[in-house]
Amino acid sequence: MLCDLRGRPEDGAFADGRSRPGLERRCRDAELHAFGAGKEVRAAEVVGLLCCRPSMLAVTAELFRWSAATLDDAGSQRLSCRSVDRSAEINRASWDERAPAHAASPNYARQQFIDDPSFVSAVARFDVPLLGDVRGLRGVHLQCHIGTDTISLARHGATMTGVDFSPLSVAEARRLSDELRAGVEFVEADVYDAVAALGGRTFDLVFTGVGALCWLPSVSRWATVVAELLAPGGRLFLREGHPMLWSLDERHADALVVEYDYFERPEPMVFDEQGTYVETDVQFQTTVTHVWNHGLGEIVTALLDVGMELTGLVEHDSVPWEALPGQMEQTAEREWRLRDRPWRLPHSYTLQAVKRS
Repeated sequence: MLCDLRGRPEDGAFADGRSRPGLERRCRDAELHAFGAGKEVRAAEVVGLLCCRPSMLAVTAELFRWSAATLDDAGSQRLSCRSVDRSAEINRASWDERAPAHAASPNYARQQFIDDPSFVSAVARFDVPLLGDVRGLRGVHLQCHIGTDTISLARHGATMTGVDFSPLSVAEARRLSDELRAGVEFVEADVYDAVAALGGRTFDLVFTGVGALCWLPSVSRWATVVAELLAPGGRLFLREGHPMLWSLDERHADALVVEYDYFERPEPMVFDEQGTYVETDVQFQTTVTHVWNHGLGEIVTALLDVGMELTGLVEHDSVPWEALPGQMEQTAEREWRLRDRPWRLPHSYTLQAVKRS
């Protein structure tokens, strides 16, 4: 499971078929559990720690120091809140460092957006058959990163707003929108704070692209935000990497090996990697990320619990990046799928749901 690849693999990441630069073995750090009565911090599981580079030892020690300092009479509940805040800080730092490199990378095709007023991202092109006509719709794109998919939806005729928690990502998105005179609004906010950040506005469409949910600790909180952002009759459109794909160990070039979480867990999976999912010569200093998986049933149930009506669920045998290096081949649509019997694995899925009045 390559967390950086979960990030927003827009516009031909790995289009040249190479393995991602700087690919290193990521490992789960100590999973931290607090028990309010005894105020005990336990390392529940350390997977492959000694296989990682030595800096992971410092990461482990820092997490233990932070977690132990966090414990008080509120016990595990307080630890959970602090840990979520800390994870957001860590992930924001990672995205802030990568945003300028992504904007400069040919994989995000910034120059093609400038040169061709009809150009849209490969992700947006894939979505069109299920997304349908969005002309005249008021849409919000959650976790929009540098905004190329958001601007693509605007070029399809929607009035779009993008939301992202990374200030440098939002700055790149605004810069591109201004240069294109696209008229897309970009707002800096954590996805869980989106309702307040957008002033209580409601939308006809909530769009979430590939590589977004893995950065969120709670899919039920996300579903609540989606429901509050939608006007009655409004629609959620979500295309995401399949949780089964996220659970696979990418180190194996000749087998599909389940290694990582499938279901949502309170503790993040902690990974350390120097690279990113697009072509760049930048050497990154911020390399640690915290991620979570969410089972498909958990995602559907979370939406049903907030009153959404499921209107579509399609599983795909392709994904927009080379998720399993050495086992995949690229399609004519610039997607990637298993070379050997791709029907064995759901690679991604598209979920649609409507908010009924």
